[in-house]
Amino acid sequence: MLSGQNRLRAALLVGAALIAPCAHAQTAADFAEMRAEMEEMRARMQAMDAKIVGLEDQLAQARAEAPPAPAVTAKTATTIAWDGAPKIEGAVDPKNPDAGKWSFKPRGRLQIDSGGVDAPAGVASNSLGVATELRRAYLGFEGTLPGKIGYRLETELANSAVELTDAYITYNGFENLTLTVGQHKPFWGFEELTSDLLTSFMERAAFNSAFGF
Repeated sequence: MLSGQNRLRAALLVGAALIAPCAHAQTAADFAEMRAEMEEMRARMQAMDAKIVGLEDQLAQARAEAPPAPAVTAKTATTIAWDGAPKIEGAVDPKNPDAGKWSFKPRGRLQIDSGGVDAPAGVASNSLGVATELRRAYLGFEGTLPGKIGYRLETELANSAVELTDAYITYNGFENLTLTVGQHKPFWGFEELTSDLLTSFMERAAFNSAFGF
């Protein structure tokens, strides 16, 4: 017969032998469940990665097909510069540089004659002394419009009368050619076309005024 201590040991051994397979079976089931969850999580992550790659491809394609944004230049505001007179320039549409630009500049000049004749104090005459006369005055404006178009309007004030000298528009869209339509100075020789600001002498040759050009 076994003693009491031996019987206790035997009972413990039998209990351990019975519990061990159950514990092993429970651990294996837990591992299998955890593995299944990990596999499911991995599948979800792979699907998410595929969606992200697809979205990135769609975004890249949309950017490639989108029209380029218009370049906005810094010089879109109206500016005023000095070019013999104040010259105003601006864009037709500041948000669209391709719409073109415009310009406006007043133009004009005065020509004044002044002279003096000195005589002794005893000589009395209204034609002596210093006299000043406004020979003529040019007043007008000129500028440009989109489409390579220019314009000018100018009047001459002389001899107590007003005369329209220039009233025309130009188009310089041709190569080495400018088309002028309107009232302008005719092409009657180099000296006649030269501005009286740039002539070599104070007066033009008599030939230029002899025929009333």
